[in-house]
Amino acid sequence: MEKVEGCGRPSIGRPQRVDVDQIVAAAAACFAEHGYERTTMTMVAQHVSATKGMVYNHFKSKTDLLLAVYTVAMTRLFAGIDAADKPEQSGALRLESMLRAHAMTMMTDTDFVSVVIQGVQMQRMSGLSDEQRSILSDLNAARQKFEMRFRHAFDAGIEDGSVRQDDASLAVKAMLGAINWMAIWYRQSLDGQGPSREQIAQTLARGQVHGILSRTD
Repeated sequence: MEKVEGCGRPSIGRPQRVDVDQIVAAAAACFAEHGYERTTMTMVAQHVSATKGMVYNHFKSKTDLLLAVYTVAMTRLFAGIDAADKPEQSGALRLESMLRAHAMTMMTDTDFVSVVIQGVQMQRMSGLSDEQRSILSDLNAARQKFEMRFRHAFDAGIEDGSVRQDDASLAVKAMLGAINWMAIWYRQSLDGQGPSREQIAQTLARGQVHGILSRTD
């Protein structure tokens, strides 16, 4: 059996039956730790104490697995901002709430959301089937729709006076970029020291919104 460190470390005992959700979660962990190119189906199988054949029963290829992880990630990202977005609030408050929710998702679903970045790079891959390209196109369109949700809140803020007149597209890209960067630097504290996830999310969201608030003399 192939020996690898971290994700995919061989386990002791007989292979166990696993469901699709377990396989997708294992794939997310492996892609996040090793990247798409270095991850193998064997590593994913070992991560859930299964055989490679069990994984192939559900997914024909590693690319299909990455698309499945990408799909789950987008679903969770939308779920976060859907719950946070309150149209009756000012645009500035909507932005802060949505950014806070986005930051929380980045911390609670780190493996999945880090794969979204890898999914974007799939556009440059050769050898994708027509079906895979169609799924990828839909997922990338979902990413654009996700960003547009923040732009709509930004525009609403300009209209209600809570956000200063500015280029919504550039401002939103900068704000989301700051939150998305958490996929690189955020690691959960194992000793319980330091700020909580809620505190981190609040600080980041407020910091981003503070820069675009409307100023009155």
